[in-house]
Amino acid sequence: MMTTILDNNIDHRVLKATTVGLCKLILHGQYCTRELVSKFLLAYFNPATDAEINQILGIFFESIIRMKKQESLHEALIPTLVTLLEAPYDSPLREVKQETVL
Repeated sequence: MMTTILDNNIDHRVLKATTVGLCKLILHGQYCTRELVSKFLLAYFNPATDAEINQILGIFFESIIRMKKQESLHEALIPTLVTLLEAPYDSPLREVKQETVL
């Protein structure tokens, strides 16, 4: 349910607030799924992602490393790479190199 918010075209302020909230929940160990982390990874590397959302996600990923919570990244890595490999030719995700994500 929560991840469907990230899939829809919604108001930028709502998307920003939702992204920040979900990042905080993950960092505090309250909610975390590999699907959500994978969506965050895809959004972070997607060249079409809004710069402000990209900055929020960059800080989030730095915080995961600093707090030594990389296991959520490990679990999301394979689904993220599969999504990149299966992205349609007209998708901006086609521009993302798998090596960059790794």
